[in-house]
Amino acid sequence: MLELDLRDEIGFATHPHYWFDAGGTRFGYCYIRKNGCTCFKKLICDTSPAGRPGTERGAEIQFMNAHHRIRSHAELERCARMILVTRDPYERLISAYLNKFVVRSGNRGIFNNFRRVMQEEPETASFRSFVTGYCREPARRDVHVQPQRAHLLPIRYDAVFPLWELFEGMAALVGTEIAGQYFRKPENPTAYGSEGTSAVDVPAEVLREAWVAGEGLPSRAALADEELGACVRESYDGDYRMLAALHAH
Repeated sequence: MLELDLRDEIGFATHPHYWFDAGGTRFGYCYIRKNGCTCFKKLICDTSPAGRPGTERGAEIQFMNAHHRIRSHAELERCARMILVTRDPYERLISAYLNKFVVRSGNRGIFNNFRRVMQEEPETASFRSFVTGYCREPARRDVHVQPQRAHLLPIRYDAVFPLWELFEGMAALVGTEIAGQYFRKPENPTAYGSEGTSAVDVPAEVLREAWVAGEGLPSRAALADEELGACVRESYDGDYRMLAALHAH
């Protein structure tokens, strides 16, 4: 009888986890888009003993996958602490929509996925249709909207903090000097506007035209909606239960 033992191949069928060294300590990090991942990417690439990545598109992720991706339980065990940065699911979707559909930064992958899933052009998507249509089954969508819970390995994460405490959390782990260099200011900040007029039903192309014209992006309040909130709570139930469990301790 044949046997196939894949218990140690954790790095291929899961969302990536990476390691980095700081202050003489090795850390493991769960890479979740829209949860401060660009800050960690910069830290890992800047401090890697393997040198520096190239400058072509996607070179940093390729470099990290080649030199820093955790692919075995042995590599996990070398990490003294495992870092997980969390974010409110609704806030994360606002950030993803504005960054990818309005500002259109690094949006090729999610646009292609949106066209394939929705059979319509992403430029026409309002925040409402993005949430109620595209994000209705988030586990089957682009990585920028997949549930945070789906990224996790069945391990103990012992350094967990929300995105809005990113600097404070990392300062406690790596010291204020390194944290100040990489985590004090977000790498890809979303410059939310201050107007509260609802924008949940405005197509992305219209919001982009206003942004290009210098009128800014919608505010958080402009994309807040009770019906959408209920939809997000249903679609991202696992994330909300994870956050509730964290806050219960």
